[in-house]
Amino acid sequence: MAVTDHEIPPRLRSLKPRDARFLGVMLGLGYSEPANGQSIQNHINSSNNPQQAAKDLLNKLETKLLPEQEIAWIDKSNHRILINSFMYLYELLLSLPDPNNHPSFAYLNNPPYETRYENIILALDCWPATLQEKRDMIANIKEQYTQKIAPKKWINWLKPDQDQQISYTMHYIKSQNLGLPVPTPGNTKEAYDYLVGLFDDIFRRSPETLELTLMKMRKGWSQQKYRQSSKAKKQVYFSLGKNAREQLDKLVQMEEKSKSDIIEALILGTKDQTT
Repeated sequence: MAVTDHEIPPRLRSLKPRDARFLGVMLGLGYSEPANGQSIQNHINSSNNPQQAAKDLLNKLETKLLPEQEIAWIDKSNHRILINSFMYLYELLLSLPDPNNHPSFAYLNNPPYETRYENIILALDCWPATLQEKRDMIANIKEQYTQKIAPKKWINWLKPDQDQQISYTMHYIKSQNLGLPVPTPGNTKEAYDYLVGLFDDIFRRSPETLELTLMKMRKGWSQQKYRQSSKAKKQVYFSLGKNAREQLDKLVQMEEKSKSDIIEALILGTKDQTT
């Protein structure tokens, strides 16, 4: 006999976002379509034994999902923790015989920045393991994060609000074939989180490699800053006709730049057109 809405267990009737995502997967709706009250009721009433179907869904939640307080350490706003958590699960996944067919593969395969937290939690929830085994996984992630991340003094030189520095560092790691199995960052903030997570990943494998990489990186950045600074420029003197001086003065006002910057830009622009 079909069950009515008020006969459905309270946890199924008022789904939390995490429960809804997990049950959406369990019901075959997919990650992009979380379960809701209607889809739950439809699933239960389409079963030969609706009462048992409701109990089975509730049992999945209770035996597969760790309580919220046990995963609270994975802070949604802390992308350093998120990347470390992701890398632990991702490497654990790759160590299995057939990772592509693992229930959590879809959520660890190139997860977007915006849903990184949700993907990590769903991968953990869908992982075929007991609650105790999942507790052990959380403990391992926490130990890895607290004991095996790049020292603060090594990465303090990298500033999250310095666009040029972050851009240089991203180009450098690309030139060295270094990276993480996540999408390319879309802005400076994402790139900073990505780089710190990458430094942690390199440090876990080889602190010496990270130390050498950072040394070369910082040296290259210092050289680039010097080349871009006025210290790397030599003074030159030349004469300009009256008309040229007047045009230069107009350009200075229009562009709000110095005369030397205007002349340098004009010369370099001419060079680009002739090469």
